[in-house]
Amino acid sequence: MAFYSGTIKYMDVVEPYHPERILRQFGHVKSIPDPPYRPLEAHRGPSANKYSVKYGFQQDNWERWRNHLLAPEVRGDKAEFEFLATPDYLPWFLKVSHPVITNPSHEDEDMVATTIADNEQAGA
Repeated sequence: MAFYSGTIKYMDVVEPYHPERILRQFGHVKSIPDPPYRPLEAHRGPSANKYSVKYGFQQDNWERWRNHLLAPEVRGDKAEFEFLATPDYLPWFLKVSHPVITNPSHEDEDMVATTIADNEQAGA
């Protein structure tokens, strides 16, 4: 894994690279990642495969690559167990993600009520 964080360019394609989003896979404690890079342009075509996004790229990123490394404090501690996360990670994750996806016609109403109560107790 490269600790470079920024955009990567190959020919005319520029893509964001966020190593802080995969640190857990490399034995680090999971923490809240930085926000994703904002594209310069985004266009949606008539179908899903016609969506295009353009990110900025600065050629001098490669010349000053040390300025784009994740600092050791951002990488976080090594995890004793693979499921470890910082205390603020799970409440953040519950706010920004979809931790449970179910078919509403197959849901058990008791399970839904329990999940809602658990989230309210956790402050989510």
